[in-house]
Amino acid sequence: MSNFNDRPSEWFRIFLIILFIIIVLIGLIGNILVLLSVLTNHIKIRRSSTNLLLVNMSSWYLGLSLCKIIRFLQVLGCYVSVQTLLIISIERYIAIIHAVKISHSNRRKRLLLIFISIWSIGIIMALPNLFLLTLHPLTNRPEYYVCGLSDHYTHPYFALFYKYTESIVFFFIPIFVQVS
Repeated sequence: MSNFNDRPSEWFRIFLIILFIIIVLIGLIGNILVLLSVLTNHIKIRRSSTNLLLVNMSSWYLGLSLCKIIRFLQVLGCYVSVQTLLIISIERYIAIIHAVKISHSNRRKRLLLIFISIWSIGIIMALPNLFLLTLHPLTNRPEYYVCGLSDHYTHPYFALFYKYTESIVFFFIPIFVQVS
């Protein structure tokens, strides 16, 4: 079993700090170069709001399958993280306020049920990303694509319902529970 007093060596900590600084600098420089290349393009680019909003989006080179899978995994990770933080808040509340009433006999079963529920809700809510995403050519540069929601298969009310449900379940309810 690990001892909490075990600390990484000073050299290892310095190495990690330098590594993270290098990663941040490479990302920052890369994003600045993308912005400069789009904004200073000598071909006439209309300065429409859509194009300006797309400035921070690079072209998608990984194909439709990875567009869907990567977005699904990103959304799933976000949903599961939010729900996990919510459950941690509820568990801490119960442990502090109702410490006497807690039954440790069913704790493993309860945690397993919570774990299964968190992942099931996350997967169900992230599933539309596997079916409704497509590649869109950029307006002025049709050779470049971005990964986005399909216009052909999505009913406007479904998209609205999905976004409202997503906001309520993964933002407003967790905020309300954690604040109250």
